[in-house]
Amino acid sequence: MPFLWCYCLSQAMLKLAEKIAALQRTILFSELGPEDQEALASRAVEHKLDRGETLFVAGEPAAGLYVIVEGAIRAYRVSSDGREQVIHVERDGATLAEIPVFDGGPYPSSTAAEEDSVLLFIRREDVLRLCLERPQISLAALRLLAARMRNCAALVERLSLRDVDRRVAQLLLEEASEYGNRAMSWNSSLR
Repeated sequence: MPFLWCYCLSQAMLKLAEKIAALQRTILFSELGPEDQEALASRAVEHKLDRGETLFVAGEPAAGLYVIVEGAIRAYRVSSDGREQVIHVERDGATLAEIPVFDGGPYPSSTAAEEDSVLLFIRREDVLRLCLERPQISLAALRLLAARMRNCAALVERLSLRDVDRRVAQLLLEEASEYGNRAMSWNSSLR
């Protein structure tokens, strides 16, 4: 019987270790000390999404943020005539829904899984408490939100300030670069 107990305990610790590793890959939580990462990881709740499954919808009340452990999540808005505008696609190591954590508002966009995905949910109260106790988290949050603002400004430029030919060419270049990065990562994992 003790062997079974040790096996179960090691499995639980591995899960905690995976959560900690996921937090360490984020801009927001990478600068936390080991004790803080472990405490946050122990409170983080795992969510699994199938490809195409919705995580949250724009306008819903936000209770916290998400860390992408594996997979890809698309953030988008839908117009009144049903057209979808992708705002960004995030992958492993990214966080989602930081804005409503800090401003207390609803989710600003809808999100759906681009592929089967695993995420960690962290309650708003836990994030805010960490920001008050650990100023480096607040600074990391400012860096992250500033990068998101720059990406939104670039999106506005792409959508409204360039002609269609240039937008299509830019999209093809970005997709080729992203596909190439994923293909290289996949090839190196086979070695």
